[in-house]
Amino acid sequence: MAWRYQPVFTEHDGQPFFSVCELYFDDAGRLERWTHCPAVTPNGNSIEELTAKVIRMMTDVLAWKPVRFSDLRPGMALERVLSMDDRRKLADAIEHSADAFRRVPPPADHSSAAPERR
Repeated sequence: MAWRYQPVFTEHDGQPFFSVCELYFDDAGRLERWTHCPAVTPNGNSIEELTAKVIRMMTDVLAWKPVRFSDLRPGMALERVLSMDDRRKLADAIEHSADAFRRVPPPADHSSAAPERR
């Protein structure tokens, strides 16, 4: 079963509130089900796994048109705003940015230099 992230929105005080849910598709690529909650959070067993999920989430959010969470229905068609080729380019750019940040030295740990309490 294939899955991906989907930008969705709910309304609060008449204003849209955007979040991300997970969509699951049958073997024919039709929407079959989705997460019960309209907002999922990335997680992982390592920082690398977490980073990969954040990159995928960000790429999927930019690749698909947001829909109202309550409008999700099995079999519905969702609108892509980026081609698969553009989506791959975007994912590569995000991943290269993440790699660049990994090469930046971490900030100095000043916790041991904290002033003593008297």
